Amino acid sequence: MRYREDTPAEQERARAAVEQWRGAHPDGSPEEMLAEIGPGFDKDYGPVLRAALFRADTDAAHVRAGTTDVTGQGR
Repeated sequence: MRYREDTPAEQERARAAVEQWRGAHPDGSPEEMLAEIGPGFDKDYGPVLRAALFRADTDAAHVRAGTTDVTGQGR
């Protein structure tokens, strides 16, 4: 994917798709997530989807633990 095609709207679409997938598959692996929602994105978007999954999981952990991360963005 070319840099200019990686828009904030595309990143938000990826985050939303990953969060929806995680909600339906709480024990799913990154590979399962990529296999299921990856085809809806550019073939080179895998690292972005993995990062969105990592962030979604980190946010969920903060909610359960009641903590904040190093950026101070606890939830």
